[in-house]
Amino acid sequence: MKKLSMKMQMWLAVMLSMFAGRAMAFAAPAAGDFGFDIYDIVVNQILGGPIGFIGAVALIVWGATKMMTNWMITIVCIIAGTILIRAEDLVQTLGAVV
Repeated sequence: MKKLSMKMQMWLAVMLSMFAGRAMAFAAPAAGDFGFDIYDIVVNQILGGPIGFIGAVALIVWGATKMMTNWMITIVCIIAGTILIRAEDLVQTLGAVV
């Protein structure tokens, strides 16, 4: 496979950046809005509640026990547990089109 020159790579980067979309953040719905009940149950009560916390801690602990046998599982479990702990903030930060 032929390698692209530096000039061609720069031109391609400039052209692709011209078509970049606008970033949109997802705001948590207010009480009475469409989907508020579902958002409240899934994000606030499950992910942000005790179920999500226990699941995240369990992932981190299970990953730590697999450290000597398979370090890739350890890395994935620790990252997934951390994401699960911060899930409520990530839902809003990553953004979504509603």
